[in-house]
Amino acid sequence: MTAGQNELRYLRYYYGDDLRDEGILSKALDKVSDVLDKITLLQWTGHFDEAWKLIKKLDFDKDKFLLLKKYNFELEKTIDIRVLNEKYSFLNKVLNVITADIDFQQKLISLDDRKLNLFEKLMDDVSDKYSLSFAECFLDNMGESPFRNSMVRYDLLNQSLPDNLSDEEREGLIFLYNSKVLFDVQSFEEFKILNSSEFWMEKLNQANDLDEIKEVL
Repeated sequence: MTAGQNELRYLRYYYGDDLRDEGILSKALDKVSDVLDKITLLQWTGHFDEAWKLIKKLDFDKDKFLLLKKYNFELEKTIDIRVLNEKYSFLNKVLNVITADIDFQQKLISLDDRKLNLFEKLMDDVSDKYSLSFAECFLDNMGESPFRNSMVRYDLLNQSLPDNLSDEEREGLIFLYNSKVLFDVQSFEEFKILNSSEFWMEKLNQANDLDEIKEVL
């Protein structure tokens, strides 16, 4: 998570639902360093007019904003202007949906450059037809939102991934980051074991009944 998101998470835990109270919100805003995170907090607590006043003062891609506005008439209530950055352009086809969801955007913004690079590589292999559902699952496993009890389930980037992943490795990573099942994988080496046919054959051979076989599959 970014430093600003950590501030928001702390405020959320410290004040809870009382953050929506104008007096408490005013105190909380004073503790937030970045204006972009102030905007997020204002949006999340329903203070949309105040958020929009701050947004209008920022330098952002207004053409892209107006294009998205055609799909979401209340865009200024949910958008995080940071997602209009060119580095997220690989998500342009689903940006109209992403910008309607505060938590989706927060998970995206929480990715550092290495995680974002992996996210983009995974999305390159996903059909446009399924890009939104895959993006949601990927971010559930890779990113965090200060407003949800989310967690990074896999951080394989503690060790650098190879620059040139094989097709099998790319497919395996897509499976891992798109799965709602939690695997005990903490490194790329462990992932390669998980991704091997020998591993799954051993799991099947160890299964004692049909239910355990279904669980493996």
